[in-house]
Amino acid sequence: MKKNTKLIIGKNFKSRNHISFRIYNEGKIKIGDNCFFNDGCSINCQEKIIIGNNVMFGQNVMIFDHDHDYKNNIDEFIRKSIILILCEKGGERNMKTQEEYFNDLKKIHH
Repeated sequence: MKKNTKLIIGKNFKSRNHISFRIYNEGKIKIGDNCFFNDGCSINCQEKIIIGNNVMFGQNVMIFDHDHDYKNNIDEFIRKSIILILCEKGGERNMKTQEEYFNDLKKIHH
């Protein structure tokens, strides 16, 4: 993690081995409650990545909020915020309404 970056982790976070968080350029990673990261997961952030509650990642998942055009200067990378939400209520998967998604976003975005 570099200066002026943030990593916010919710309650009951669990992980296996060799996970990494790389945060640059005042980037921010926010992870909701009850999340799990399996072996080898990596999050690379230059802007913002938000992960909702109850999200589980399998082995070797990699998330980037920027491209990898190393031919040019790193300051010219294309960056875009990422928000991940799991559709779950009471342990049973089901579809949420658009309004419920936006309400979830408001809760975890701040």
